[in-house]
Amino acid sequence: MAAILSEDPEMRRYLMSGSVAPVKSRNVVPHDVGDPDDEPWQKLNAYIIHDTAKWKDLNLKFVLQVYRDYHMTKSSCYLRDMWPVCQAVMDSALKFDHDGDGLIENCGFADQTYDGWVMTGPSAYCGGLWLAAVCMMCQMAEDVEDKDAHSKFSSILSRGKEAFEKLLWNVEPHSMEGVMMGRGAILQDDTINDIVLALCPKRHQEQNMARKCRGMPLPPRHISNKCR
Repeated sequence: MAAILSEDPEMRRYLMSGSVAPVKSRNVVPHDVGDPDDEPWQKLNAYIIHDTAKWKDLNLKFVLQVYRDYHMTKSSCYLRDMWPVCQAVMDSALKFDHDGDGLIENCGFADQTYDGWVMTGPSAYCGGLWLAAVCMMCQMAEDVEDKDAHSKFSSILSRGKEAFEKLLWNVEPHSMEGVMMGRGAILQDDTINDIVLALCPKRHQEQNMARKCRGMPLPPRHISNKCR
């Protein structure tokens, strides 16, 4: 948690783009905790290929991990401790929704964990993670009784779901926008958001698949089609 909230304003040049940016920006998940030969935990982000503050997936995965741990531990204290951090990283990610349609966009370079694959505009991988994280934010906001946050993220989720379906659903699996993988290829990690949501149903109850799918940001028939 401290690593996310910290910053290191020292400027350095990143290898892929040649751009200069801070080593660590505040309110974003670091790529790593540092070089073992340097001062790990004190000097974060030994990775120098891309500026990972601009990556679209790390913050979202953190939110999903927080909800997973909350779901497993049932610890309200843990959730209340992590809730402000989740809000901070989601606000950082929200700036990548450039057109206000509730769905984040990739920025025309390898701005996610697959750091050799260029994505441009809405993508199934980052967009799916975004919707899953927003869905979890709605559930966590309800559990911590944060009505303003619940209203905010519910609105984002409603708009984002519509944009995701409109822009990316193409009868078969969701489009991997901008990734040069060959015609008809899909990224299996595109399904991770569906799996996480299925494993962490609302209200922490054992439910059948139909009930689980009800809380998901994507139609169940589309999820089933992707996983075939």
